[in-house]
Amino acid sequence: MTAEEREELKERIAETLERLISFKTVASEEEELRKVIDYVEESLGDLKDVIEIHRYEFNGKHSLVAVNEDTREPEVLLVAHLDVVDAPEDMFQPIREGDIVRGRGAIDMKGPAAVLIELFKEWGRKKELSVGLMLTTDEEVGSENGIKPLLFQENWSSKVAIIPDGGLNFSIVTRNKGAFHFEVRARGRTAHGSTPWLGENAIDKIISFYLDLKTFIHPQPTFDPEKWFNTINLGVFQGGKKVNIVPSFAKAHIDIRFVKPYTVEQIESIVQALALKWGVEYEVMSTAEVVEVPLENPYINTFIRVYKDVMGVEPTLEGEHGATDARFFAEKKIPIITIYPVGGDLHGDNEWVDLDSLVTLYDLFDAYLSRLARGELEVLPEEVKEEDLSNA
Repeated sequence: MTAEEREELKERIAETLERLISFKTVASEEEELRKVIDYVEESLGDLKDVIEIHRYEFNGKHSLVAVNEDTREPEVLLVAHLDVVDAPEDMFQPIREGDIVRGRGAIDMKGPAAVLIELFKEWGRKKELSVGLMLTTDEEVGSENGIKPLLFQENWSSKVAIIPDGGLNFSIVTRNKGAFHFEVRARGRTAHGSTPWLGENAIDKIISFYLDLKTFIHPQPTFDPEKWFNTINLGVFQGGKKVNIVPSFAKAHIDIRFVKPYTVEQIESIVQALALKWGVEYEVMSTAEVVEVPLENPYINTFIRVYKDVMGVEPTLEGEHGATDARFFAEKKIPIITIYPVGGDLHGDNEWVDLDSLVTLYDLFDAYLSRLARGELEVLPEEVKEEDLSNA
């Protein structure tokens, strides 16, 4: 690619990214979720004679799958979500400062999505490799109406999935923690605040349950990001009406992230036992098992080799504390490639992405697809060992 071609590509990616950011694709804005998928479909209009486009809507959440041949199992699926977390209105007006674009979703993950859209525009015309583009709009709220039904109800699949939703600064994500999100509810008995012994404090029940749960999930808290450990976070708490009334009802939302050897079933058994102990009720909101990328898989081996060729350095292998749509592909035994460009402040008020790094991400994926199109899969390089994961 010449310098001029690279600059043109950067401008196309920037234009697509800025347009994507302008859609307020939060969970409550169903019309915006539809509009962003409409926009992508329209942007693929020049390919309408050589690709197939499938539109879906599950409970108000819209999705699109485009493929360059008639199949439900392309060799490669390019996967991204176009929904974002809530943000101030001005964050849906992208700001470009040189090669930096700021706005909600710039890095998570409308920037990477713009790369995949432009990549598919290129590879959609080619027949050397079966490629699909899968875009959803509900990842930030659990993917129950996006990736999950697409894979398990509509039976989409692939030999490998590229999901650039983690691994900042071109680190390769090799494992994700499991997740267990649930609501806990407690009921008590109202009394005057000056005579609490005449009532039953529902908030006290929640607090006792939560503190007990913490000792089981994460008995020795640490905040060293280099360590691979369980975490627990009480994200929402509601209860009580006035300072001088014993509350008769309270509820909380709790986020548990866990590592092996724990499983969703084991985490729930702990929650269930402690709920019974403290007299509270719980309801599961969403779950995810631990994801581990099989480094011995030829598709992963080949990507690592391409990474070295394109980037000129050894890849950094790391664990991702958050859960992504990778968990659903892992459940179907589909290897996942997860890697981010350069950016920062995910879910923050200064979210940003570097445009040059988006072009590099494009180069990386384009080289990988070219390698697959030539049928050049290879075994695990000797220098990349499973034990490297212990340092992730």
